[in-house]
Amino acid sequence: MNEVLLDTDVVSYLLNRHSLAVVYEQLLAGCEPLISFMTVAEMYRGALKRNWGPRRMSELAEHLRQFAIVPYSFRVCLSYAHIANSAERRGTPIATADALIAASALSLGIPLATHNKRHFQGIGGLTVISAP
Repeated sequence: MNEVLLDTDVVSYLLNRHSLAVVYEQLLAGCEPLISFMTVAEMYRGALKRNWGPRRMSELAEHLRQFAIVPYSFRVCLSYAHIANSAERRGTPIATADALIAASALSLGIPLATHNKRHFQGIGGLTVISAP
């Protein structure tokens, strides 16, 4: 089965039954979805920012349990450093969270599914999957 790392936006679409959820479910059919530790952090940060109650927090925890989580590792950290450094040298800095998510995908040599393609432009070796 082909593994693919899901960006936080895609995970959020799936959780919230966004209109794009169906599009990404079809696009990723037959793939094994993984998420980065950074996506877990971003999802909980968003929930806390929106002051979710116990029921919604429980739904979030249940939703995230369906994904294998790519943990931080030396390989991810080194990849992050290269991504951030290259982006800065190009004059197009990248958000730390996006760089860590991209690094998670690159560390495993798998594509990244995102609806925010422009966040990941110029990252060498990264394959991006996105709905039109």
